[in-house]
Amino acid sequence: MTGPAPDVDLSLRIDAPVEVAVQIGRLVLEPGVPAPSPPAPVTGPLIGRAAALAALDALAAADRRPPGVLLYGPAGIGASSLVLGFAARHGPTFPGGVLLAHLDDAGADPGPPLRRLLLDLGLTDADIPARTTDRTALYRSLLAARPALVLLEDARSAEQVRALLPGGGSFAITTARRALPGLAVDDVASQPVHGLHHCSATDLLGSHADRPAWRDPDRFAAVVRRCQGSPLALLLIACGPATTASPEEVLAALGPAGPVDPARAAVTAARVALAATPPQARDLLGVAVAAGLVDLGARTLAALTEREPAATGELLEELARRRLLTPVPGAAGRFTVPDPVRRALPAAGSGAAQRYLDLTTARSAADPTGWFDAEQRNLLARATAAARAQDRDTLGALAGAAAAPADVAWIVARAAAETAAAGDDASEAAIRLRAASIHRRGGAWGDALREAARALELAERLGDRRIGGHATRIVADVLAGRGEPAAAERMYLTARDLLAGCDPEQHAHAVRGLGQVHRRQGRIAEALVDLRAALTAYRRLGHRSGLAATWQDVAEAEWERGHRPEAIAGYRAALASLAGDGDRLAQRWATLAGGGRLQVGAGPGEAAAELAGRALAGAVGDGAAARAIRALAALGEGPADRSGTQLLALCALAAESGPGPAPG
Repeated sequence: MTGPAPDVDLSLRIDAPVEVAVQIGRLVLEPGVPAPSPPAPVTGPLIGRAAALAALDALAAADRRPPGVLLYGPAGIGASSLVLGFAARHGPTFPGGVLLAHLDDAGADPGPPLRRLLLDLGLTDADIPARTTDRTALYRSLLAARPALVLLEDARSAEQVRALLPGGGSFAITTARRALPGLAVDDVASQPVHGLHHCSATDLLGSHADRPAWRDPDRFAAVVRRCQGSPLALLLIACGPATTASPEEVLAALGPAGPVDPARAAVTAARVALAATPPQARDLLGVAVAAGLVDLGARTLAALTEREPAATGELLEELARRRLLTPVPGAAGRFTVPDPVRRALPAAGSGAAQRYLDLTTARSAADPTGWFDAEQRNLLARATAAARAQDRDTLGALAGAAAAPADVAWIVARAAAETAAAGDDASEAAIRLRAASIHRRGGAWGDALREAARALELAERLGDRRIGGHATRIVADVLAGRGEPAAAERMYLTARDLLAGCDPEQHAHAVRGLGQVHRRQGRIAEALVDLRAALTAYRRLGHRSGLAATWQDVAEAEWERGHRPEAIAGYRAALASLAGDGDRLAQRWATLAGGGRLQVGAGPGEAAAELAGRALAGAVGDGAAARAIRALAALGEGPADRSGTQLLALCALAAESGPGPAPG
C-alpha cells in the first residue's frame, strides 16, 4: 500500500474492499481487492407475487429512491421469498453484490448483525470496532464506494434497522412481523405482505402436489381455504402430507376452520406436516429446537445426537424438502427453522439445551475462534433467550465458554446485567472482569475502564483482593495502551501488591506489565528485573504463552541496550515456548533450527536462498512467531552469510506464507 498523505493523521490502515480512500477519524481505509460477495440468492418463480415485485421494482428504480423498504406481515406469509425473488433479479446490478443479515438472533441489538456484514465485506474481527456507532460508520463508508443490495431479515425495531441502513447508492430491504412506523423519519418505505388470493394459492399447492389425487383443484379447494393464503402452510401440505394422503384425509387432519389468521394456519399446517414426517427426521428437528438453535448444520447436530455427520446431513435435506427447514442463502448445508414450525413442535425437556452448552464449553476450549464463527448465531440466540428468562446459569456458561471476538462482549454484557439484577456480586464481578478483558483486547478503552471500575466497586464491597487486583491490572493495561505510562506504572504497582499471594497468574501479568512500562520509559535495567521476575513466575506456572511473550519483551529490551547475544537468546527462547504451545510457525522454526543450524540437507544453495528471499518479501504475518523470526533475521550476520540466522528466518517464513514476489 502507498503511504499516507503528509497531512493525514492516522494510527491504523486497513486494506479494505473500497475504490476510494476514506478516513473515519484516525482510521484510514485504502483501496484494495474487493472481497467476494455472498452469492445472490436464487429462487424459483414466485406464484401470485407479480404485483408485489412490480411495486418493489418501482421503488428501486425511482428517481428519488428511498434508502430502503420494509416488508411486513405474519410468519409464513412469504416476505422472505419475496425479498429473495427481488434479489435474484436485481442483485447483479449492484457493484457490491447482495449482503444478508439476520436481525433477530441478538434481540434488538444491531451490533452483532453489523459485525456479520463487515466480515462479509472483507474485514477481519481485528478491524471491526467494538462500538455499534463506529461499526455503522465503517459499514456505510465501505458501501459508499461499492453499493450493495442489503437484505435485513426479521427486524425487531426501527432503531435496530436505522443502524443498518447502508445509505449512498445501496438499497436495503427489511422484513418484519409488524409495521415499524419509526422508520418513516428515515424515508424508508413500508409495504405490507398479504396472503395469496385463492387462485394463486391453488396454483401454488397444485404445482407442488403432483399425486393424481391432487390434480383436481375442486378436490383440494377446502384445503386451500384452510391455509388462509399462507404460502408456507400451502408448501408444508404439498411437500409433506400430500405425498401420501388424499385431500380429504389432509382436510380432516387440519381440523375445523378457525378465524382468519394466516400465522395460525401455518402453525396448524406445520403440525400436520410434522405428523407425516419420518420419525428420525422429526426427532432431529426436535433436538435442534429444544437446544435453542436457530442456524442448523450437520456437524453440530451430529455431535448433539451422536450420529454420523453424513447421515445427519441427509436428514436435514429431507426436512428441507418437506419445507420444515429453510436453506440459508449463500451458506451450503445451513438451515433455519421457520417460526410456525418451531411453534408446532411439542415442548421438549432441557436435556438438549444442556448438551449444547456442554458442547460449547468443550469445543470453545479446543477451537475458540472457529467454534464462535460457526455457531455465532446460535450462541447469540441462546444468550438472548437466557436473558429473557433471567437464566443466569446459562448466561454465565456462555460468557465463560465463548471466544473473544467483539460480539462475545455482547453475551457477557447480558450475563452481567442479569447477575447485577439478582444481586449476585461475586458472579457479576467475575463477568465484569471478562467483559473488561474483551474490550481491552479490542481496543475499546472506555468500555474496558467502565467494566473494570464496576469490578473494583464490587471487589471493595466483597472485600476481595484478588478481584480488586485483577481489575486494577486491567486498568493499568488500558492506561499503558493509551500512552499514559506514569499512571499505568502506579496501577501496576498497586495490582502487583494486591495480587501477591492470592493469584499467581494475575500477579505475573502485573509484573510483566510493569516491566513493559519501564522499558517504554527507557528504564531498561528496571524493566529487565521485572521481566525476569515474570519469567520465573510463568515458568513455575507452566504458562507457555506468558513465557513466550515475556521472552520477546526481554529480547527487545536487550536489543535496545545493544546486547545482541542476549537478544538472540531471548527471541530463540520465545520461539521455543511458542513451539511447545503448538504454534505451527514456531514448530517449523524448531525443525529447521535443530541444534542451532539450518537443516536442509547438505547445504541450502542459491535456489533455497532465492526462495527464502522471495518469501520474506511476500510475508505478511504479524504473529508472535513471525515477529521473533524477523527480529532474528535482522540480528543475523548479514546477507553474505547464507547459512546463518537470516536464511533460517527466511526459510521458516517461506514454509508459513509461501513464496512472495521477487524482491526489487
